[in-house]
Amino acid sequence: MDKQLTVIVPAYNVENYLEQALDSCIIQNMESLEVLVVNDGSTDGTYEIAKRYEEIYPACFKAINKANGGYGSVLNYGIEHANGRYLKVLDGDDWFNSSALASFIEKAPSINSDVVGFSYAEIDDISKTSIIKRDIPIEAEGNYKAAAMLGKSASMHSFIYKTGLVRNCQ
Repeated sequence: MDKQLTVIVPAYNVENYLEQALDSCIIQNMESLEVLVVNDGSTDGTYEIAKRYEEIYPACFKAINKANGGYGSVLNYGIEHANGRYLKVLDGDDWFNSSALASFIEKAPSINSDVVGFSYAEIDDISKTSIIKRDIPIEAEGNYKAAAMLGKSASMHSFIYKTGLVRNCQ
């Protein structure tokens, strides 16, 4: 089966958070999902955690170890190597609502939008609790409708992008 979504996980010294981020990607229909964990020269156990997920779920997770080059280099690497029809960034210290991710994967074959709004959560370092940054129903997807709905506060974390679109933007 073709991959519907590639998730790029930029990972730099996130060993305390990475398992929660990667666990949120464990869903039904994982054969339609690709998770590229790009370790950007971490000095902690980040890469070892990513390798463990790759060993358990080799058809879905891929651990990549590269020299530190910064956030942009990680994103560029992930975009270049993505096999999914769509692309999403999940920072190593954030996590998905797994049911929202599963819902997108299920609906992805019938979606043809360039950009799809998507919910995400972020970990508060002090309280260790989830902060819902955006709560967007997948039904709101549509050629930039979600961007208009969010207004000026939209960030890349609020969206899933068609991979070809991102590559064409270089």
